[in-house]
Amino acid sequence: MKLSDTTLMLFHDGELDAERARRVRAGRLVDPSVGARLEALAELGDAVRAWALRRDTRGGELGRFCSRALRRDDAPGRGDR
Repeated sequence: MKLSDTTLMLFHDGELDAERARRVRAGRLVDPSVGARLEALAELGDAVRAWALRRDTRGGELGRFCSRALRRDDAPGRGDR
């Protein structure tokens, strides 16, 4: 089952609608890499938050970084639909 990084990030943050969240939960049951990717996203989130605290950012630089990353993930051919 192909799930984009964006979908997994939204799932991790509790921001998916019920149907897409169900697809992610089903994906975890049939594909161990989905769970591993969710764990990696959790670790990445922890690292980004620690970086932001060290840099004392208030969302400016961090927000620009995250926006660029999300745009790359949403490029054609990278989605899960």
